[in-house]
Amino acid sequence: MKKTHFPPTHYDVILRNQPFILPFIERELVNISSRELEGPFGSTDEFSDIYGEYLDNYNKKFREHCIANYPSISCKEDFDEMFQSFPEYPTMMYSAEVDYVNSVNFNLYGKKVFNLTENLIDRLSVTELNAPAEFLRLPFKSCMFVLTGKTAIDALMAISGTEETSYSDAITVFIHERPFKEYTKLLITTSQVGYSRNRCLVKREILIHPDWSIDNAMRTDWNSLYEEHPDWLDKSAESLGSFLEVDDEDETLFYHEGRAFYRIILNAILYLSSNTPDIVESLSPCKEYKAGISKIKSRSKVEKRKRSIDKISELDGSIVGGSIPAIRVVKGHGELGFSTDSVHQELLRFMVRGHWRNQPYGENNLLRKLIFIEPYFKGPDAGDVINKPYIV
Repeated sequence: MKKTHFPPTHYDVILRNQPFILPFIERELVNISSRELEGPFGSTDEFSDIYGEYLDNYNKKFREHCIANYPSISCKEDFDEMFQSFPEYPTMMYSAEVDYVNSVNFNLYGKKVFNLTENLIDRLSVTELNAPAEFLRLPFKSCMFVLTGKTAIDALMAISGTEETSYSDAITVFIHERPFKEYTKLLITTSQVGYSRNRCLVKREILIHPDWSIDNAMRTDWNSLYEEHPDWLDKSAESLGSFLEVDDEDETLFYHEGRAFYRIILNAILYLSSNTPDIVESLSPCKEYKAGISKIKSRSKVEKRKRSIDKISELDGSIVGGSIPAIRVVKGHGELGFSTDSVHQELLRFMVRGHWRNQPYGENNLLRKLIFIEPYFKGPDAGDVINKPYIV
């Protein structure tokens, strides 16, 4: 099996910044197994008896860092009073729980990672969500998508509210598939982080309803659903919206600007379950690089090796779409420069969007397989590339 330099993920950053989290994850996995609990989980209340202990360690490490770097903080009492008065305190505590739950779920299902190539992302971004929502099934109940490149990062920045855009840090998407009442829902947590900075954290829950299209699922309106089904609302659990005071403007931002990003994610789920996905498993060389440091005598070479390690994820994973080229060009009837029904030159090229086909097969065509009809540019090679408008 070949080795690939995958980019660092949010999980790598968690382990680097919070090495004390691993013993807690191991204890949680043992506890979940002994209690015969079924994940993935949506909150620590569903599985953990030790999260408070972890949070004490989290706050302790943060306090030690602050006291060491800010002389005005002289003791624990000064820090606690100041820390809890921060406007960002509720968000930090919520983010800590999100990271903890994602890390437990990720380990519970074998740390499955899918690294999407930029050429595949470009295709998925211009593919219609025309398949039924019931096709949105993860290959594992909990897994991670890793995305890089301008198309994905620009789409995420449209909903994150981050003023500064960086194309150097990968996007990490934790996805968990959970039963919800008589249906299923997807928990999607997206972040773009690096070892030295955190850029954004966006969380959405999508309902998979058998009567819906995927486009309907992407626009799940939980407030309306809770009004229609009051018994669905767990009043003892505080939602992300109420916790962070998400307002109507934020929801509007997701339904409009967020469509481009979640189109990529949901189409990626469909691609993994389609008839012939391009998936190649690969290993990370990070452990090998770390083990080799002890054999290097030159200090400058040691520092160079450490900088190289900072650019590599410790996680093994699968490359999705590695052999897919850029979106192909199909020559139209004007390929020679003239159309067949007039003498004017044909100079336009346009995008034919991709879509999904639920192909019948088997005896009496009773079985179905999902086929990806890829997007392509149509027109003469010399044509000007234009953006064809689509009304949604």
